[in-house]
Amino acid sequence: MFGNNKALSCSSCNKQLGEGDRIHVSLTLPSERMMPVGVLNKVLQKHANTVYCEKCNSKLIKID
Repeated sequence: MFGNNKALSCSSCNKQLGEGDRIHVSLTLPSERMMPVGVLNKVLQKHANTVYCEKCNSKLIKID
């Protein structure tokens, strides 16, 4: 949409995530006053602790 869009990527393998990809996100819920609002990928880029693609998340689950 805008020229400065940065793609959402996996925190482990740096794969660019796009439409239709399944993702797993760790997000610390902010207070109601600081609640992020906007396009989901932009909100996740700014506020998520980690974002994993399905492949990396399944690797993490096997390790635990």
